[in-house]
Amino acid sequence: MSDYMVHAAFGITERQFKQFFADSLYKHSWFIWPLLMKPKSRGEILLKSDDMSVYPRIIGNYFDDPDDVRIAVKGIRLAIEVSKTQAMQKYGSKLMEKPVPGCEDHEHDSDDYWECALKTYTITLCHHSDTCKMGRKDDKTVVVDTRLKVLGINNLRVVDDSHRRKRR
Repeated sequence: MSDYMVHAAFGITERQFKQFFADSLYKHSWFIWPLLMKPKSRGEILLKSDDMSVYPRIIGNYFDDPDDVRIAVKGIRLAIEVSKTQAMQKYGSKLMEKPVPGCEDHEHDSDDYWECALKTYTITLCHHSDTCKMGRKDDKTVVVDTRLKVLGINNLRVVDDSHRRKRR
């Protein structure tokens, strides 16, 4: 995080940036950010209103499932091992020892510490999406009709992007 503008993309507040990252500003640095490719935790997207100009309420529920935390902590520990390799040591690589703000009460490098760090600084690189059942309007389990109109909500359609994934 040696570039001042990067913190905004990661949702890091100005105060957090100054407290945790400012010492490395404009200095050579690198970071690995382990990401879960198949998280078990599930969030929700809720409509606040039937007015389409009102943004929905997005509840990420990141790391709600304990397996996600366990796997992410393993990823952090693997990243630390990468920092200790001979190749990285050739460049003087070292782990930032400063505690993550809000995690000072946890023993440094414990699983609890890394869980706190994960929940303090987390991002997603995935597009928020899900699936819903399509079918005839008389089927009570259907969410969208065959023209992708959301049942029960006027002037709202879903986007079907599944064809793009199949071609890859």
